[in-house]
Amino acid sequence: MSSPSIGLTTSNTTATTTTTIAAVSLPFTNDGVAVYKMSRQVVTVYGLWDEWKIGRDGFLSVEELEKKNGEEMIESVIEAVEDLRRDLGLSVLSAIGVLQKAMNTRYWSLDRMGTELQKGTYFPCQETKRRKLQ
Repeated sequence: MSSPSIGLTTSNTTATTTTTIAAVSLPFTNDGVAVYKMSRQVVTVYGLWDEWKIGRDGFLSVEELEKKNGEEMIESVIEAVEDLRRDLGLSVLSAIGVLQKAMNTRYWSLDRMGTELQKGTYFPCQETKRRKLQ
């Protein structure tokens, strides 16, 4: 098995490899795929964007982990921020604000926002709805 490409020290077990980055450890499958669970403490669109694009608590961003793992999972809330940027020309912070306001108005959790976006029962703007339903 080849070593994961990130980290300073590596230890092996039967099921996973753990790579330590400073004080942060990530388990890896035998195929070298990082096992990372997104923080359940994140409850705002801004917090989700931060974890997805920048990284939290010393971890790489989820986006970077996805690239390294060769997977194409798209988080629906992050995609909605990108949709607002593309469809309305909003800045990242403005797009985040639109989604956060929608969550607050509807009393939705971040999980509920993601579910509604995935089901196609909520669209961040009419332009996005038209584009996705074509």
